Amino acid sequence: MESRMMDRAKVEEEEAMEKVFDRCRGLRRSSSQVLMLLLMVVSWSSIAVLRNSSFEVPACLFNHHVVFLIWNAIAVVLFVLCRETSRNVDRAAAEESPAAESIAKDPTKDEDAILPRNDDVSAAIETAARQIEKFQKTQSAKLKQRIVGARHSLDLRRPETDHCLIITTTREEIETLSSDEFRRRVDAFIDAHWRTRKIQPSQISA
Repeated sequence: MESRMMDRAKVEEEEAMEKVFDRCRGLRRSSSQVLMLLLMVVSWSSIAVLRNSSFEVPACLFNHHVVFLIWNAIAVVLFVLCRETSRNVDRAAAEESPAAESIAKDPTKDEDAILPRNDDVSAAIETAARQIEKFQKTQSAKLKQRIVGARHSLDLRRPETDHCLIITTTREEIETLSSDEFRRRVDAFIDAHWRTRKIQPSQISA
Protein backbone atom coordinates (compact mmCIF):
# COMPACT_ATOMS: atom_id res chain seq x y z
CA MET A 1 0.00 0.00 0.00
CA GLU A 2 2.73 2.51 0.94
CA SER A 3 4.75 1.82 -2.21
CA ARG A 4 1.67 2.23 -4.40
CA MET A 5 0.78 5.55 -2.77
CA MET A 6 4.35 6.83 -3.12
CA ASP A 7 4.48 5.80 -6.79
CA ARG A 8 1.16 7.52 -7.43
CA ALA A 9 2.39 10.70 -5.70
CA LYS A 10 5.59 10.67 -7.77
CA VAL A 11 3.65 10.24 -11.01
CA GLU A 12 1.25 13.08 -10.18
CA GLU A 13 4.14 15.33 -9.13
CA GLU A 14 5.92 14.63 -12.43
CA GLU A 15 2.73 15.45 -14.33
CA ALA A 16 2.41 18.75 -12.44
CA MET A 17 6.03 19.66 -13.22
CA GLU A 18 5.50 18.83 -16.89
CA LYS A 19 2.48 21.16 -16.94
CA VAL A 20 4.57 23.95 -15.41
CA PHE A 21 7.34 23.43 -17.97
CA ASP A 22 4.80 23.43 -20.80
CA ARG A 23 3.42 26.76 -19.60
CA CYS A 24 6.93 28.20 -19.38
CA ARG A 25 7.67 27.06 -22.91
CA GLY A 26 4.43 28.62 -24.13
CA LEU A 27 5.24 31.92 -22.44
CA ARG A 28 8.74 31.91 -23.92
CA ARG A 29 7.34 31.26 -27.37
CA SER A 30 4.81 34.07 -26.98
CA SER A 31 7.50 36.49 -25.74
CA SER A 32 9.79 35.59 -28.64
CA GLN A 33 6.93 36.08 -31.08
CA VAL A 34 6.12 39.48 -29.57
CA LEU A 35 9.77 40.47 -29.81
CA MET A 36 9.93 39.42 -33.44
CA LEU A 37 6.79 41.39 -34.20
CA LEU A 38 8.25 44.44 -32.46
CA LEU A 39 11.47 44.21 -34.46
CA MET A 40 9.50 43.78 -37.67
CA VAL A 41 7.37 46.84 -36.89
CA VAL A 42 10.41 48.94 -36.05
CA SER A 43 12.26 47.88 -39.18
CA TRP A 44 9.20 48.35 -41.38
CA SER A 45 8.46 51.79 -39.97
CA SER A 46 12.08 52.90 -40.38
CA ILE A 47 12.15 51.67 -43.99
CA ALA A 48 8.85 53.39 -44.74
CA VAL A 49 10.04 56.66 -43.22
CA LEU A 50 13.30 56.51 -45.18
CA ARG A 51 11.41 55.98 -48.41
CA ASN A 52 8.97 58.84 -47.83
CA SER A 53 11.49 61.44 -46.62
CA SER A 54 14.87 60.93 -48.17
CA PHE A 55 16.46 64.11 -46.81
CA GLU A 56 15.17 64.73 -43.30
CA VAL A 57 15.04 61.21 -41.84
CA PRO A 58 18.67 60.09 -42.23
CA ALA A 59 19.85 63.03 -40.17
CA CYS A 60 17.35 62.22 -37.42
CA LEU A 61 17.95 58.50 -37.71
CA PHE A 62 21.68 58.73 -37.31
CA ASN A 63 21.39 61.06 -34.35
CA HIS A 64 22.79 59.38 -31.25
CA HIS A 65 19.90 60.62 -29.09
CA VAL A 66 17.33 58.93 -31.33
CA VAL A 67 19.31 55.70 -31.40
CA PHE A 68 19.64 55.79 -27.62
CA LEU A 69 15.90 56.27 -27.18
CA ILE A 70 15.05 53.45 -29.58
CA TRP A 71 17.33 50.96 -27.86
CA ASN A 72 16.08 52.02 -24.45
CA ALA A 73 12.50 51.45 -25.59
CA ILE A 74 13.44 47.98 -26.87
CA ALA A 75 15.20 47.16 -23.58
CA VAL A 76 12.19 48.33 -21.54
CA VAL A 77 9.83 46.23 -23.63
CA LEU A 78 12.05 43.16 -23.24
CA PHE A 79 12.32 43.73 -19.47
CA VAL A 80 8.54 44.01 -19.15
CA LEU A 81 8.02 40.84 -21.19
CA CYS A 82 10.57 38.89 -19.12
CA ARG A 83 8.98 40.11 -15.90
CA GLU A 84 5.54 39.06 -17.09
CA THR A 85 6.81 35.62 -18.05
CA SER A 86 8.50 35.18 -14.64
CA ARG A 87 5.28 36.22 -12.88
CA ASN A 88 3.25 33.78 -14.91
CA VAL A 89 5.74 31.01 -14.16
CA ASP A 90 5.60 31.80 -10.43
CA ARG A 91 1.80 31.76 -10.51
CA ALA A 92 1.75 28.42 -12.30
CA ALA A 93 4.22 26.96 -9.81
CA ALA A 94 2.18 28.33 -6.89
CA GLU A 95 -0.98 26.79 -8.34
CA GLU A 96 0.67 23.43 -8.83
CA SER A 97 2.59 23.31 -5.51
CA PRO A 98 -0.50 22.93 -3.25
CA ALA A 99 -1.70 20.03 -5.37
CA ALA A 100 1.73 18.39 -5.16
CA GLU A 101 1.87 18.98 -1.40
CA SER A 102 -1.58 17.50 -0.93
CA ILE A 103 -0.56 14.52 -3.05
CA ALA A 104 2.62 14.09 -1.00
CA LYS A 105 0.66 14.34 2.24
CA ASP A 106 -2.06 11.96 1.14
CA PRO A 107 0.01 8.77 1.76
CA THR A 108 0.59 9.73 5.41
CA LYS A 109 -3.08 10.52 5.85
CA ASP A 110 -4.02 7.27 4.24
CA GLU A 111 -1.55 5.45 6.50
CA ASP A 112 -3.01 7.20 9.57
CA ALA A 113 -6.51 6.23 8.42
CA ILE A 114 -5.52 2.67 7.59
CA LEU A 115 -3.74 2.04 10.91
CA PRO A 116 -6.83 2.56 13.14
CA ARG A 117 -8.91 0.53 10.71
CA ASN A 118 -6.42 -2.30 10.91
CA ASP A 119 -6.40 -2.01 14.71
CA ASP A 120 -10.20 -2.19 14.82
CA VAL A 121 -10.24 -5.19 12.51
CA SER A 122 -7.56 -7.00 14.51
CA ALA A 123 -9.39 -6.26 17.78
CA ALA A 124 -12.66 -7.56 16.33
CA ILE A 125 -10.90 -10.70 15.09
CA GLU A 126 -9.32 -11.28 18.51
CA THR A 127 -12.64 -10.86 20.33
CA ALA A 128 -14.36 -13.20 17.88
CA ALA A 129 -11.61 -15.80 18.33
CA ARG A 130 -11.93 -15.55 22.12
CA GLN A 131 -15.69 -15.97 21.95
CA ILE A 132 -15.29 -18.99 19.68
CA GLU A 133 -12.75 -20.53 22.08
CA LYS A 134 -15.08 -19.96 25.06
CA PHE A 135 -17.99 -21.46 23.14
CA GLN A 136 -15.92 -24.50 22.19
CA LYS A 137 -14.75 -24.95 25.79
CA THR A 138 -18.29 -24.77 27.14
CA GLN A 139 -19.56 -27.17 24.49
CA SER A 140 -16.72 -29.60 25.18
CA ALA A 141 -17.38 -29.40 28.94
CA LYS A 142 -21.07 -30.06 28.38
CA LEU A 143 -20.27 -32.99 26.11
CA LYS A 144 -17.89 -34.42 28.72
CA GLN A 145 -20.55 -34.11 31.41
CA ARG A 146 -23.10 -35.82 29.19
CA ILE A 147 -20.67 -38.63 28.34
CA VAL A 148 -19.81 -39.13 32.02
CA GLY A 149 -23.49 -39.18 32.96
CA ALA A 150 -24.26 -41.64 30.20
CA ARG A 151 -21.41 -43.88 31.33
CA HIS A 152 -22.62 -43.79 34.94
CA SER A 153 -26.13 -44.64 33.87
CA LEU A 154 -24.83 -47.48 31.70
CA ASP A 155 -22.69 -48.76 34.56
CA LEU A 156 -25.72 -48.71 36.84
CA ARG A 157 -27.93 -50.41 34.31
CA ARG A 158 -25.49 -53.10 33.22
CA PRO A 159 -25.63 -55.25 36.41
CA GLU A 160 -29.41 -55.39 36.31
CA THR A 161 -29.41 -56.58 32.71
CA ASP A 162 -26.64 -59.02 33.46
CA HIS A 163 -28.64 -60.38 36.40
CA CYS A 164 -31.73 -60.72 34.30
CA LEU A 165 -29.78 -62.53 31.62
CA ILE A 166 -28.22 -64.78 34.20
CA ILE A 167 -31.60 -65.49 35.79
CA THR A 168 -33.24 -66.20 32.45
CA THR A 169 -30.44 -68.45 31.37
CA THR A 170 -30.48 -70.28 34.67
CA ARG A 171 -34.21 -70.74 34.47
CA GLU A 172 -34.04 -72.04 30.93
CA GLU A 173 -30.98 -74.17 31.38
CA ILE A 174 -31.38 -75.18 35.00
CA GLU A 175 -32.59 -78.60 34.05
CA THR A 176 -29.69 -79.23 31.66
CA LEU A 177 -26.92 -77.98 33.97
CA SER A 178 -24.94 -80.22 36.23
CA SER A 179 -24.39 -79.54 39.91
CA ASP A 180 -20.89 -78.11 39.42
CA GLU A 181 -22.00 -75.73 36.69
CA PHE A 182 -24.99 -74.68 38.75
CA ARG A 183 -22.72 -73.84 41.70
CA ARG A 184 -20.41 -71.82 39.45
CA ARG A 185 -23.35 -69.83 38.10
CA VAL A 186 -24.64 -69.15 41.61
CA ASP A 187 -21.20 -68.03 42.81
CA ALA A 188 -20.81 -65.71 39.83
CA PHE A 189 -24.25 -64.23 40.46
CA ILE A 190 -23.43 -63.59 44.12
CA ASP A 191 -20.09 -61.98 43.25
CA ALA A 192 -21.75 -59.68 40.71
CA HIS A 193 -24.44 -58.75 43.22
CA TRP A 194 -21.89 -57.79 45.88
CA ARG A 195 -19.86 -55.79 43.36
CA THR A 196 -22.90 -53.73 42.39
CA ARG A 197 -23.64 -53.13 46.05
CA LYS A 198 -20.11 -51.81 46.57
CA ILE A 199 -20.01 -49.68 43.39
CA GLN A 200 -23.38 -47.89 43.86
CA PRO A 201 -22.55 -46.09 47.17
CA SER A 202 -19.19 -44.92 45.81
CA GLN A 203 -20.86 -43.48 42.68
CA ILE A 204 -23.56 -41.74 44.73
CA SER A 205 -20.99 -40.18 47.09
CA ALA A 206 -18.88 -39.04 44.09
